[in-house]
Amino acid sequence: MKSIIGNIYGVDSIKNMMEVENEKNGIKIRCYLAHPLVNKSRKSAITLIVNGRDVKNYGIINSIIEGYDTYIPVGRYPLAVVFIKIDPMLVDVNVHPTKKEVRLSSEDLMKELITSTIKNTLNKNMVIPKIDIEPKPINTLHNIENKVEVKQEEKANDYIEKMEYEKQSFLNEDSVELDKKLPYLEYIGQYAGTYLIFQNETGLFLMDQHAAAERIRYEKYIVELTNPSKISQELLIPSIIELTKTEKIFIDSHIDNFSNLGITIEDASDSSIYLRSVPVWILGDPVTSTEEMIKYIVEKNTIDLKSIRDELAKRIACKGAIKANRNLEIDEINALLAQLSECKNPFTCPHGRPTIISITQKEIEKLFLRIM
Repeated sequence: MKSIIGNIYGVDSIKNMMEVENEKNGIKIRCYLAHPLVNKSRKSAITLIVNGRDVKNYGIINSIIEGYDTYIPVGRYPLAVVFIKIDPMLVDVNVHPTKKEVRLSSEDLMKELITSTIKNTLNKNMVIPKIDIEPKPINTLHNIENKVEVKQEEKANDYIEKMEYEKQSFLNEDSVELDKKLPYLEYIGQYAGTYLIFQNETGLFLMDQHAAAERIRYEKYIVELTNPSKISQELLIPSIIELTKTEKIFIDSHIDNFSNLGITIEDASDSSIYLRSVPVWILGDPVTSTEEMIKYIVEKNTIDLKSIRDELAKRIACKGAIKANRNLEIDEINALLAQLSECKNPFTCPHGRPTIISITQKEIEKLFLRIM
């Protein structure tokens, strides 16, 4: 199967492709999952095979995309082939004239099985991405003087760095323990007020401080929003939030629901409210994050956290995270590294961008032509 996928999408698409099988309640699945770095601009690279037939089911396809959530950038889609084997009586092919689109009984169970299987597989097989630097040869003075021996394309000072993710380095072939996904890292500096520089015996590591802080907050907020606590902290000075009439009506009708989240709201005027208290579990600037939380709930016109939990967690995680172009104290850096190490997926932010990358000592030595 991998060779077939490679023939269609190219050899690079199947490098480090993961194959996994799972079963639940008589539903058997076999998934061929391309590495998150192999992502596409359209959903057409997702193939669904049910009982040996190539079919379409948008609910199942979306469950595959959800499995890759936070592992690939927003607006990109995975390359995946998923086989499902179920009782033929559970498949309704009379949905579309071409019989390409099908309706499946127990679809919710299938979606949950596929999404959890993909997430668990990615979670077990991800490590820090490595930057592969391939310099072209630099002409020596001797080569410049002896132009007859120099190829036309080899001009003086022609030194090109080609940086790309090395897909091999993302996969954890040595079965690293789940609670030790990040190696020992020694902090040595900061670049551009945004990227933290670490080292160990293997090479250099660059961490995007904003992306790392986002990931930490996102995972915490997902947990807190699953079973929110009513415990709150009162503000010394209430914050005033301006609203439209429609927004004000929505909030007035859900005061108790906000209270169950640890958010105390009081009337200020016909077009504004006082924010009196905020949840204790909000990190960073609690007022800004809580205001963002209220705005998002109002924007979605629902207080049902189950339906908006993931996007809400992403929104407030970004709002309150450490920003770029900010110099951090060593205590903040140590805390950031320690907290990121405890994340289920410390390698990407909630939007799928890398939090940390590495450059091996060998690659650095190549740049300085110490090794060829």
